[in-house]
Amino acid sequence: MSRFYKHNIDDSRNRHVEIHKVALKSGPVYSNAWYAECSILQLEHVAINGLPDCYESFIDFLCYYPSLSWKPEERNRQIRLILDDSRLPSIVERIKADWDFDLQAEFEAKATELMALCCHAITK
Repeated sequence: MSRFYKHNIDDSRNRHVEIHKVALKSGPVYSNAWYAECSILQLEHVAINGLPDCYESFIDFLCYYPSLSWKPEERNRQIRLILDDSRLPSIVERIKADWDFDLQAEFEAKATELMALCCHAITK
């Protein structure tokens, strides 16, 4: 069952700012730890509250969501931090139940894909 709530732009902006502020406890802005923490906090919010009704689906959300580095090596480190986070299993479980989407498999696939990309770049 998909869960949506009424989208409020001010609430969304405030939540975004709050997530960034809370993530500073993990590391400086734009550090791997900061990016990973921002992602976990956002996914935790979705797992608990659902998505704003401006999205059509969880897949639609994923097209706009990723707040990770553009650099493959850094993004891979950030995904590894997310995968190692103790909060991830409950987030994955809830998203799987509500949206029928395997977030764990998605992160693992991206980490594998990025590792191959990074290794290819090194051998060039």
